[in-house]
Amino acid sequence: MEEPLSRFARVGIIHPMLWPEVSGGEGPILETLERLVADTFFQAVEVTTMSDEETRLAARRLCEVGRVAVAFAAQPVLLRSRLSLNDPDDAARARAVEAVKGAIEKVVISEGQLDYQVIGNAKPRGICGSGLIDCIYELVKNGIIDPLGKFHRDRKDDRLRIEDNIPEYIIAYPEETESGAAVVITELDIDNLIKSKGAVFAAIKSLTDYIGLGFDMIETFYVAGGFGSYLDISKSIAIGLLPDISREKIRFIGNSSLTGARMALLSETAMETCINVSRSMTNVELSTYQPFTEEYIAALFLPHTNRKLFPSVTY
Repeated sequence: MEEPLSRFARVGIIHPMLWPEVSGGEGPILETLERLVADTFFQAVEVTTMSDEETRLAARRLCEVGRVAVAFAAQPVLLRSRLSLNDPDDAARARAVEAVKGAIEKVVISEGQLDYQVIGNAKPRGICGSGLIDCIYELVKNGIIDPLGKFHRDRKDDRLRIEDNIPEYIIAYPEETESGAAVVITELDIDNLIKSKGAVFAAIKSLTDYIGLGFDMIETFYVAGGFGSYLDISKSIAIGLLPDISREKIRFIGNSSLTGARMALLSETAMETCINVSRSMTNVELSTYQPFTEEYIAALFLPHTNRKLFPSVTY
């Protein structure tokens, strides 16, 4: 296959991560966004809250004219306050939980009954990343969506509805939520997550193939980042996000970049180790690596077009 990656996926960037000064909804939002839109390398941008309505409308026009896809970044709620759900300090961790209260973090559908768990035991306000993974797993396992992530529109289910010709599934009814509006997962949400999990798995598969490793040869699989700490391993494997290996081999290590930076600053030995590791690394540019494109296309399925890669998945 000779087509560029942009033929199958959009390259994007998180606006408030590149310019933290806009993460609070103020600052040079339009000026910086205009620079991103003008850069033809990016076809998508993730924005966050904008305090002023005129700014929001102007940002929308910018993205429409530049034909840039837009997503919303909720993570700055924690980032701009320097909060972490994995903070070892109890008080700091409690402040982080308070900031994200109301996010649905776990979902289970059994015998037609849907149950969810909310951070902070508050009324639902939305769905966090781990909750989205739960949703998609439960929907495909129960036959509510097909392996392509499309809803079975003729299914008799009170929670399944169609708004503006886009199917969506009600996770929390209006009377259950903080805002009085239903919390739903749409077919578009599912499609976006399938693309995201497909890119993650394609990267893992491409790199292991590159060095001649099979998944069965992996001794320990490290999952870094705060998000990873809350993943349900079995469900993450079942949707094709993580490789189907023994669950005991998978280890969550939290924010490894921050921990590594601290270690390097506090220990000369750790700093020397970091330098040696960096010198021995091989960089594989996935955006131009043809096998990645092929693996990505194959991974746009639940769990994958090649079911032999996921022998433990039975739905």
